[in-house]
Amino acid sequence: MFLRALKDSNINQHIIPDRVDAANCDVSVYNVQSLFTDSFESASGPSPRLGTADFVISRDDDKLLVFVEFRVPVKIRSICLTSLGGTLGILGGSKPTRLTLYKNWGSLLDFDDVEDLDRPEFSLSEADWMEAVPTITIQTGRHFVKLQRVSNLNILLTGETGLRTRLDKILFLGDA
Repeated sequence: MFLRALKDSNINQHIIPDRVDAANCDVSVYNVQSLFTDSFESASGPSPRLGTADFVISRDDDKLLVFVEFRVPVKIRSICLTSLGGTLGILGGSKPTRLTLYKNWGSLLDFDDVEDLDRPEFSLSEADWMEAVPTITIQTGRHFVKLQRVSNLNILLTGETGLRTRLDKILFLGDA
């Protein structure tokens, strides 16, 4: 499976930057578009050049909802997440412990909408995260059929109860 992920293409270039959004994060400080870039401008806080941080962190609780739209329908085989949660003090937050995907809803869902919808869900344990750069690669596996012809995607990330959830990068691997 891991070798398959290496052969798949980075499909982040098919993301429409103006159609990326998030709920329950302070978008005046955190730049949700930075989740899909290759660089880490500022892992610890606001970048002097951009005035925003190079990550997003949930505002009020452990839930963070990210919406992304693609220029063309894509097949998602793997999702690579990077989170420096738990490593940087007050801005650290926690790494996501659960990932839930909602395909082709057209816009950012409301938290009330996501409870009753059929969706692929993945549990992320601390042991799954690589230590040097805290990254996890999620193989869509049995959910791959549900993740074909994806025009847009709502991603619900849940962290440790009582802590804010932090996300630094998202990389989608698959085909366009």
